[in-house]
Amino acid sequence: MSNPKAFAIDWISGNMYFSSSSTDRGATISVAKLDGVYRTEILGDGKQSNTPLVNPSSLAVHPVNG
Repeated sequence: MSNPKAFAIDWISGNMYFSSSSTDRGATISVAKLDGVYRTEILGDGKQSNTPLVNPSSLAVHPVNG
């Protein structure tokens, strides 16, 4: 991960969400367990999306609603 911008913690599931950006991969939002395993990109330049992700600077999660 390069240039992390934002973090959000889902304390119910034990997941951490984070955004980052780099010149070679572009902007991404990823999720991983709190110990760093099972990291998965969920949104970003490497994923199919109709809306490009540009410089994400904050994240919020709603653990109760999933």
